[in-house]
Amino acid sequence: MDYFPAVRDPGSIDLLLNFIRQNTQPPPQVDISYLRGAGFRRDGDDALVDLLVFLGFLDPDGRPTQAWKALSTDSSGRILAEAVRRSYARLYDVFPDPEARESDELMPFFRKVTGAPDTDLAFMILTFRVLRDIAGPAPAPALPPSPARQAQAPAARPSATPQATRPPSAPRPAPQAGHAASAPDRPASVSIERAGDTRLRITIEVDGTGDAEMTSLVKALLAKALKA
Repeated sequence: MDYFPAVRDPGSIDLLLNFIRQNTQPPPQVDISYLRGAGFRRDGDDALVDLLVFLGFLDPDGRPTQAWKALSTDSSGRILAEAVRRSYARLYDVFPDPEARESDELMPFFRKVTGAPDTDLAFMILTFRVLRDIAGPAPAPALPPSPARQAQAPAARPSATPQATRPPSAPRPAPQAGHAASAPDRPASVSIERAGDTRLRITIEVDGTGDAEMTSLVKALLAKALKA
């Protein structure tokens, strides 16, 4: 059977945690005699030592741990919240939000894992609630990165490579002597228009006095268009 602390005087929990925060130099060992000397003499305060062991602030021999030292210097509540989440891990496995559940919802869990009588179960639940109230919001458990999220990560951008530069085109030859210099160059073009399945109209515009190279190119395009 699992063990969960059942402090019968919940007010002692806050006093105990404040006592730890005020004593940054922990004692060599903490037992019930030490706590009684520190003023914890109420009925039920005997459970406070077990509570500190359960939360990880004392080792099984009653020696303060590193978590005790961390708690004594933490004012945010983070250390206590993490200790509660870790110590009640089995409860969080069943209820992702046990602090928001009613006592009658939590009772079957504590009864099953501890086998304790209902009176003790009620104090177990009360102890958990007091710890959660003192600690503040529960920290979310750390999750490994999702494989799908890793797949969605943007790929590294490839390094820029210089593009090949196109060699400068050869200068256009000047008009030969005897050509009409005053007449502007008319564009040479070939257009093919289809109307239905039977009619074909080909329009050719070329300047006979223009560039001989361009005229040859137009003729080649015309021959290719006729073959098609």
